[in-house]
Amino acid sequence: CEDTVTEDIRMLALLALAAQAQDRPRQASVLAAISAGGNRGILPILVQKSVGYLNGTKHNCSLSFVEALLFLITVLVSTSAGCAALRESGLIPTLIPFLKDTNPSHTHLVASGVHILEAFMDFSNPATILFRDLGGLDDAITRLEVEINRVKDYMHKVRENLPCLDKGELPVEHMDEKHDVDLQTESVISFQSRLLLKVLLRAISLGTYAPGTATRIHCSEENVLASCMCTIFRHAKDFGGGVFSLAASLMSDLIHKDPTCFQTLDSAGLPAAFLESINDVLPSTEAVSCIPHSLDALCLNNVGLQAVKDRNALHCLIKIFT
Repeated sequence: CEDTVTEDIRMLALLALAAQAQDRPRQASVLAAISAGGNRGILPILVQKSVGYLNGTKHNCSLSFVEALLFLITVLVSTSAGCAALRESGLIPTLIPFLKDTNPSHTHLVASGVHILEAFMDFSNPATILFRDLGGLDDAITRLEVEINRVKDYMHKVRENLPCLDKGELPVEHMDEKHDVDLQTESVISFQSRLLLKVLLRAISLGTYAPGTATRIHCSEENVLASCMCTIFRHAKDFGGGVFSLAASLMSDLIHKDPTCFQTLDSAGLPAAFLESINDVLPSTEAVSCIPHSLDALCLNNVGLQAVKDRNALHCLIKIFT
């Protein structure tokens, strides 16, 4: 079929299916057509070829085709029926390799792939277990580390390139640059990078725990994850309120799901980094709203409770409203 039908036609076919699937009454017909008979494995095959193309293997597709394919899958996994059908077709193992694609020009595609995996785990506990068993959680944590280091390096270069005067001031012609970096650094980070960070944090939160299993993430990965969250808290203004709140929620989820992990998180300096970060709360609804839940999680442990008391952490809430 690929040899006789041009890519433009195949891409339009994917978009047409996506348009049909967005109409809920028709989505069942689309799922039936994709899952029936010889078509049952067509989406996993197309995803495998897309991953191969992104990794440099020659396949008859393009970035536009991959975008259309991921858009169709995103629409289909928006319902529990779609998630169940695509999970049974073996789609999850084919999506996990997206996490290893670190090409900056593919960031939006990786974000779409992770968002699809997030939807699978949100609708299905078996999908979460499969995601962990296939190494998806470890790959997601590793990719989170890569993205955070990339943002750190970029922000460091941005600040280094600002021509500062002796007293730390900038010439008039660079005042706009200073405003962007000091007050709106989140806007310096690309939208796609922030989107990828958010979907990675949500996917990791879902993947760290599956009901019915007592498996805990490996100590080495737990340390890497704690280090990533510390970086976000220490550079909250760079990452923005959305990423900050998701990191705080992930910290809370880890403690609530497994209170024994507090010692590991504390050894990595995570609670201290969070408490330090809320001394100067970001002007963001998301950042402010996550604070009570995060403090509640820290107070489940005697050491965390004492740290909250010593830092007078609740005072940050007073400053917000005064």
